[in-house]
Amino acid sequence: MKNSAWRLTENKSGGGWEGPRFHIEYDRLSGMQAKKELSFKLISLLKQNSDLIIRIDSQLLSLPPNERGDAVLNLIGEFKSQGLEFRYRQFPGNNSSGFWYQLLRLDRNETMESMVYVPGQAWQGSLHSRMTYGTFYYVCHSGDKGLEVLDDLFNGKIQRFELGKFFRLLIFDSVISGHMGIFTDVMELKDIESLLLIR
Repeated sequence: MKNSAWRLTENKSGGGWEGPRFHIEYDRLSGMQAKKELSFKLISLLKQNSDLIIRIDSQLLSLPPNERGDAVLNLIGEFKSQGLEFRYRQFPGNNSSGFWYQLLRLDRNETMESMVYVPGQAWQGSLHSRMTYGTFYYVCHSGDKGLEVLDDLFNGKIQRFELGKFFRLLIFDSVISGHMGIFTDVMELKDIESLLLIR
């Protein structure tokens, strides 16, 4: 499905939480500000009023290795300034096979990771504008256990096959490259099109 500024496609051989079922490409836009604005609009449409858990992983940031740690720490400063509940760690890991597998779980070399819980009404452009180099957005099901889910996800108590119990969507977005991957096992193409106001 094409739009003047972006294109939505479905990976019919993928789906679930093993790999992105849908892709949105908006790399034809010129200028970082235009990409940021469109990314914020798309994520806002996809999440609706749902709460988010946002995960930042230094190894997956599209930055030189020597700049990734500072980028994570700067984001943590933003979380603190907005009074958001977050978790942070630095840890070693083992190499794993498969790019999308690495996106979904935490088996890698030394990395810095932070997760932050963002209630639906707290989602705003000033927070999103700092997340341009590769970010995960977990779109929560409705409920009042967001902080409990944050802790369970951070502590590895939620397995890949269980993600659908807690989240409608998992979005991996890289504004700098203009690409977005959408993981889900509970939504079809028509559902995504409806959220994105595609008629």
